[in-house]
Amino acid sequence: MRHLIQEQALRAPSAVGFSQGAPFALALAANGLVNAVAVVSGSDELAHPRFTYALTPQVRDIVNAVAADPEAAAASFAGFGSADALWDLIITTSPEADRTVYTDPVFQSAFRRAMDEAFSQGPAGYARDTVLAMGIWPFDPA
Repeated sequence: MRHLIQEQALRAPSAVGFSQGAPFALALAANGLVNAVAVVSGSDELAHPRFTYALTPQVRDIVNAVAADPEAAAASFAGFGSADALWDLIITTSPEADRTVYTDPVFQSAFRRAMDEAFSQGPAGYARDTVLAMGIWPFDPA
């Protein structure tokens, strides 16, 4: 990101982190690369010990798998495969209030375009991002 900011001669860039993008936006701020950050419905540092007993068994298993073997976890996440598969997971596991937002025609169209772009070069980026977000964050979110 530092290289992109320099190459584009960006002055006073800001970042927005939505959901699992929160740790990445916060990391930019922690490293002084952006002047402002907005976190929208951001995920928490689920691997932090304070969350151990609050996680559902499914999420705890994912966090534990990442901690035990990040590369194997990334390979597993890459097997997940596509924007369509992720969309189906989101829609089937989200609470009704979230599904109402996700399925709003305007939001759904924008969100699906973003997901398609995220998977345009395959699932490896999604897999790596998930490993990073589910592990211990290498910065203090405060």
